[in-house]
Amino acid sequence: MPIEVAVKIYKGNVDNEKLIEIMHEVRIMLQFDHENVVKFVGIAACRSPMLIVLELVHGGGLNRYLKIKKNEVTTMQRICMCADAANGLDYIHSLGIVHRDVASRNCLYSQSKQRTLISDFGLSQQEEVCTIDPTKPLPIRWLAPEVMTTYQCTKMTDVWSYGVLCWEIFYHCQDPYSFIKKQKDVIEQVISGVRLDFTPENVPQPIIDVVVRCWDISPTARPTVKEISTVIVPLCERPSTKNKKKDNSSKTKDTSKTKEFQQNRSRRGQIQPESGSNRDSNRSHHERQRKSGKAIDPPAASNSGKKRSVRNRKKNAPL
Repeated sequence: MPIEVAVKIYKGNVDNEKLIEIMHEVRIMLQFDHENVVKFVGIAACRSPMLIVLELVHGGGLNRYLKIKKNEVTTMQRICMCADAANGLDYIHSLGIVHRDVASRNCLYSQSKQRTLISDFGLSQQEEVCTIDPTKPLPIRWLAPEVMTTYQCTKMTDVWSYGVLCWEIFYHCQDPYSFIKKQKDVIEQVISGVRLDFTPENVPQPIIDVVVRCWDISPTARPTVKEISTVIVPLCERPSTKNKKKDNSSKTKDTSKTKEFQQNRSRRGQIQPESGSNRDSNRSHHERQRKSGKAIDPPAASNSGKKRSVRNRKKNAPL
């Protein structure tokens, strides 16, 4: 059965270092099978350009979707986006993988399924503690403060980045710490205690509390992604789920009504069996008609029983 896919193209010559990075990402993605993580389909590496084939997500990037539809996306939809991201990240962590680049730009959104999927695993490592190269570009505005001093990433640094992702979802994917212009100043101020303001309107307080906890200076004081999921996922209500429940209940009612109608109809349409005397007279009538070759009027049904009962009632009637 054909499926729709998206193709990631690596143009030009791919050197050995780049090839190692690509194959590393492929090996990571081969392990995934979850509704909130983008699925890997295949790779074409025999000739240039190299192609990586992924499942197609019609909504595209989450950051782009939220910017374009910022006035149309409801608060409940945003809550469900956070819930999906938590589910996906919890699954990734259960495989012993640290994502290292959790952000809205690395998430996809399916409009048809109303699902958020985590993607882009170029920086991911299947280790409990990952050492990063400070000479390479880093997503400073999404990084936990300890990463900037120890150059190490863990699941708890992913949790910090997840909190920034939730902030993006509720604030139309603005740049975090946009009031701080220089990247170097962001590092200094975050280490000194500056945090994003997360007070979106009409959002349940448990969600606000758990997101703010993601930015605790102590990694051990932050909630795990599983703990975050237990808070946010129950608060997500998808309209499609409600409609499906209504449709199923109406279908059940219609089915029961149809069955009842058919049963009543079959009862009304039942043919009463003929009495023995009538059946015998009808048989002899057809035999006489066959022998003579002429149409003969059928014999009248026997009413002797009825006449006898009327005569008996007259005899027994009081004078």
